Amino acid sequence: MSAEGPFASVGRTSLLERIAFLMSIKEEGKAVEFDHIVEKVTRDVTFLGGKEPSEREFKDALEELVRLGLLKADAGGYYRLPTIDRYVGSLLASGSGLLNRSYYLVYAAEKYYPEVADTMLPYLTNRPLSAVKVFSGKKDPIKEVEAIFVRYARYKPRPVHLAVNGRGDLMRLVHDHCVDFIPYVHGFDGTPDILLVDLDVGDEIMRRPEGFPYAKHVAEATYEVLRDAGCHPLIKFSGSRGFQVLCRIARGAKPMDFAALRDVVRAIRVRLEKRLVEDGVERTFSPLRLEEPYTTSSVDDKASRSAKVLVDWSSMKPQGDYRAPFSIHYKTGLVSLPIKADAISSFEREQADPFRIVAEKPDFSFARVLPESEPDALSSLL
Repeated sequence: MSAEGPFASVGRTSLLERIAFLMSIKEEGKAVEFDHIVEKVTRDVTFLGGKEPSEREFKDALEELVRLGLLKADAGGYYRLPTIDRYVGSLLASGSGLLNRSYYLVYAAEKYYPEVADTMLPYLTNRPLSAVKVFSGKKDPIKEVEAIFVRYARYKPRPVHLAVNGRGDLMRLVHDHCVDFIPYVHGFDGTPDILLVDLDVGDEIMRRPEGFPYAKHVAEATYEVLRDAGCHPLIKFSGSRGFQVLCRIARGAKPMDFAALRDVVRAIRVRLEKRLVEDGVERTFSPLRLEEPYTTSSVDDKASRSAKVLVDWSSMKPQGDYRAPFSIHYKTGLVSLPIKADAISSFEREQADPFRIVAEKPDFSFARVLPESEPDALSSLL
């Protein structure tokens, strides 16, 4: 570090700013020891090629953060104060470079999930799920994220699946650095109650500017196939580049099993293919140079479908899972966002930024309760 001490920049970000960013993801009211702060921040600074900060420089930076009213010092260590959020928010808005990616995801989750928790909970409760916990990457602690899928609340005396039964359960996981939530397509009894149609547009298509508009068109057409059969589907952005269409299945006298639901997804692909032909997508999206068949249900050979849309049925199985509506995608930091059918054509990825959602507070009442689709309506697709 230079003579500027705690204000010297490494990767355009000062030691003081790095400490503030680390402390912003710590739980309020919980002490953070000096040695922990030194360990985590020194790792990032030295990885970026900076000289290892001295103990005096750390203490000077922490004293300044206390003086600014962003931290509180006590015999047990340092505590974050609510005022640190505004400081870190301005730091992120300024585009200060080379901040820790895993910290960013945790910070976003802490600010985002309280705003959507009540709307998201119906997709999480009464079923097993996984939560994705993020840490800094071992090779590159700044840009890489190490993800751990937490599937069980405890292992002994027997494994117990992780469950979220209310807002408190969700926020406890978020405070434990879980940023992404992956429920199963069935409840604890193993009976499937979610039909998931995962639309994976091939790499060759998505490399082109027209690829994302085409993906939206396919999602809307899939929605229409289900709606025309008497179902009540929901479209959601995957949080990465594609879309998923899902239905909640009503419990009938004879529940549909997984084999039948896989057949339903394959039947949806057939009807989707016909609709795309009727839509004239080859002409509408001529720069993509599409060729029939436009879709496939073959999940094996990815290279052979690089110019097609995979209508993926593979989640329809025991312990089949999917990213919950409103969950943050741990790789992209974008939200797996439900979209109204009449708004799909105008949707852009930027709308799925969690900070934008917190600021704009969109109306998600349309996705709060997903109406049940009768098994007979799904069977009619076969």
